[in-house]
Amino acid sequence: ISAISIDSEGNKWFGMSGNESERVSRFTGSNWKWWLDRDFPCNDKPNSIIAISPDHVFAANWNGLCVFNGEIWNRVCADELGGVYDLGIIGDTVLIGTKEGIFSYNENNGNLYKDNLNHTPWSITRIVVYQSGYVWIATQWSGLYCFNGSDTIAYNIDDGLNNMLVNDIKLDSKNRLWVATMEGINVIDGN
Repeated sequence: ISAISIDSEGNKWFGMSGNESERVSRFTGSNWKWWLDRDFPCNDKPNSIIAISPDHVFAANWNGLCVFNGEIWNRVCADELGGVYDLGIIGDTVLIGTKEGIFSYNENNGNLYKDNLNHTPWSITRIVVYQSGYVWIATQWSGLYCFNGSDTIAYNIDDGLNNMLVNDIKLDSKNRLWVATMEGINVIDGN
């Protein structure tokens, strides 16, 4: 399993990487549904899935961004992304973390644009969006960044980060950001 998400009705969505033809599956609590290579136009295991509802799901991988509309998967952007690591959602905008930086895709008008979020670097490994709209961005070699809507704040070794290679970030119920690096764990108070 390469990715997991839970939609608004509690269905579990999985990115599949084991079987070479299965790409995405959904478990409703009693039934499974699988989408194979022929059904999933991104043609590889999803690195990230965001399931908003049973008929509104985003999945992304090295071959682009795909959207599920309740019946079929459609690829909405591909070559310009350069490989997708993670996704985040702010309103109608999908934030796409790639090895080339952050892209934004507006689902309402279909526009895709390079979004520097005030000079956020390349090689985005994870995106976490706070309910307040703050965006935390983990990178492979440039540490951690927080975009507050107008400014981007960088966190690096001088700020107490134990390594600049950030593999993963998760927000807990106490508004703390857990940061997994090559040297261990950091915890940042998000208040």
